[in-house]
Amino acid sequence: MSRIEPTIKNKAYALRRLKQLLYDAVRIRLPDQKFGLLFSGGIDSIVIARALKDSGREFTCFTAATDEGCADIVNSRRAAQVLGLRLRYWIMPQDEVESYLKRIIPLIRDSNPISVGVALPIYTASELASRDGCKAVFSGTGADELFAGYNRHKHVADLRGLNRECYYDVLNCYKRDLYRDGVITRDNGLELIAPYLDSAVVDFALRIDPGLKIFKGDPALDAHSDSRDRIINKYILRELALKLNIPKSIAFTKKKAAQYGSGFDRAIERLAKKHGYKYKSTYLEGILTPAVRQAQKSFGFLVAEW
Repeated sequence: MSRIEPTIKNKAYALRRLKQLLYDAVRIRLPDQKFGLLFSGGIDSIVIARALKDSGREFTCFTAATDEGCADIVNSRRAAQVLGLRLRYWIMPQDEVESYLKRIIPLIRDSNPISVGVALPIYTASELASRDGCKAVFSGTGADELFAGYNRHKHVADLRGLNRECYYDVLNCYKRDLYRDGVITRDNGLELIAPYLDSAVVDFALRIDPGLKIFKGDPALDAHSDSRDRIINKYILRELALKLNIPKSIAFTKKKAAQYGSGFDRAIERLAKKHGYKYKSTYLEGILTPAVRQAQKSFGFLVAEW
């Protein structure tokens, strides 16, 4: 567990080394074939986009949502315009969402509303990338876990234990997110590339001082804070974005979770109500269970009901 001891406290060194490691992680994974980037306009994918752009290779960013006004579409379009990125996005009509749920839920073997809400924009953006001729897609998977990007990280009672929490988050990311994202991209004929989960990046990030991940500043003194939120998550990654000449207005933009920013959580809620369900989880479980039973029959066994 020594790897999670916060030994890197110098901000300038952390920024310099983190850039080097991330750029190396991107460079050694550049595929020979056409590739894209799963993009939401958030800091995780923006930093990867900058590294890809600096590599000199051509690529397209792919985003999906349920409405032009969704935060992920608004943020992606703004970031793409400012950074000079090629962007393609897909607006899925409400009447198509259920057919995708019936395809995705059995695929990821999960009916949890959060997992499904995240899976939908990943699947649809991956499908768009595949139709565009891509054979691989880069992803920002792992950044939230490494750099304390979840809201609960902001409220850790003792920041000295933050890296330990990040460590276990990364382990869960491998088991949960990489499995989900991997089966989704493979179903669309794509290789998934996650530079943040490069072993050297992970090892370094888990040794960065928690105060460089969760910044609790005074808005009167700090240019990136405001009176509504004095706590900034993924601070070191946002500061890296500034070093990469990404405007502060983009680097420090608050981002909604994928299921909310894409509008798919609301779409699922509407479908649940349409079918008479009070809870999204009950509705989604109703899609998963028949698929599981069909798979069990295909393999010649059934699980006994108790």
